[in-house]
Amino acid sequence: MEQSFKEELLYHIWDGRHITGNLKTVSGKRIKLIFTGHFNTGKGPDFKNAVLKLNGEFLRGDVEVHINTYDWVNHSHYLDSNFNKVVLHVVYKHNSALSYSIKENGELLEILELKPILDSEIGKLLERYSVDNAMKEKSCLFFNGLVPDQMTVMLQRLGIERFKAKIKRFDSFLLFSDFNQVLYQGILETCGYSKNKVNMITLSELLPYRELNDYSKTHTFDETLTELLNRSGLIQFIDKDYNAADSPIKWNTFRIRPANHPLKRVIQIFPLLFSSLSKGLITKFTCNEDINNQNSKIVYKAFLEIIKSSFAEYDYHGKTYTKPGSMLIRTILFNTILPILILYYTKTGNDIITKKLWEIVTDFRKLSDNHIINKMKLFMTDNQYKHLKTEIMRQGVLKIYFDNCEYFTCNACEKQKESLLLEL
Repeated sequence: MEQSFKEELLYHIWDGRHITGNLKTVSGKRIKLIFTGHFNTGKGPDFKNAVLKLNGEFLRGDVEVHINTYDWVNHSHYLDSNFNKVVLHVVYKHNSALSYSIKENGELLEILELKPILDSEIGKLLERYSVDNAMKEKSCLFFNGLVPDQMTVMLQRLGIERFKAKIKRFDSFLLFSDFNQVLYQGILETCGYSKNKVNMITLSELLPYRELNDYSKTHTFDETLTELLNRSGLIQFIDKDYNAADSPIKWNTFRIRPANHPLKRVIQIFPLLFSSLSKGLITKFTCNEDINNQNSKIVYKAFLEIIKSSFAEYDYHGKTYTKPGSMLIRTILFNTILPILILYYTKTGNDIITKKLWEIVTDFRKLSDNHIINKMKLFMTDNQYKHLKTEIMRQGVLKIYFDNCEYFTCNACEKQKESLLLEL
């Protein structure tokens, strides 16, 4: 069943205790609910001051409710100290290979999956419950009255905050893996776009980079690619004898443009992954003479060339697959490679290269508009939108949306604007 409902319905389920059976966390610990908590109508965790027993130990704190486990990361709660008092992460569906979520302070957070323990009546309700996520407002307190120069500086600051959050997110993944795996996972995730992003992360966990590397030592390019497609279930779109019900991942292909189909994206991106397996994916980008050049524009072009030179048009299962387009390559560079390289060189203490990478980030030309940017354009004047030229400014717009617009917290957004104006 597709999850077409909003989290608000899960709040009702949690608050009303519409669950049955003996409760256990994903990691196997016993849970007894004493008090589900007070519903929080403001920002922060969904329920405050809950009381529960975990393996016989009393815990008092907050509860956060999500549709999927990965929403903890998607909503950046792992970067927010306001969520450090959360004692239980309640999800409708657990869709992570990890048994815990990670808090901002590094503590592991127990997860309770609701789907297997819902009472029958609520289960029927979920099957027919659906909502529209359309924006409710047609005006914006943030963009109203801003001249382009003010908007440029403010969006740059917000965009840098969002980019730093990307870096911190990748840093949290290093708790369970290494730079090669984190880079591999990030590249696949970027190729998943919004509809298959979590599925791509799952694929990186089903067939980790190290295991893919070991397999490639005794198998050809085609054989290694086939193993990746078999492990993911994407082979169903090539092999008509494959039973889609056996796929470990339920791929979202409804209303996806052919160019963005997950099968095509994985096949297109695979030469970059395969070419790195002998020396390591992180080494592919760090062991390059041009990275020491003083001119950040030359370094930027060198990164693009490293990625582009990995690709070639090739045939697989009787079909010719073209190279990825420049927009996908630039998207991978900005959203995955640059934040991970900044993290790498920060950890290795190379301040000179770290500074150069930040110059590339702040000067990076804007990527394509997505559906969120198209929504936010409604709130901007033509002149404001015309000045939205760099990707870091576009990231600033995304931060405004995910911090405030998504929750309709316009007052908080206005205060954020006032604070930024005072700093100008």
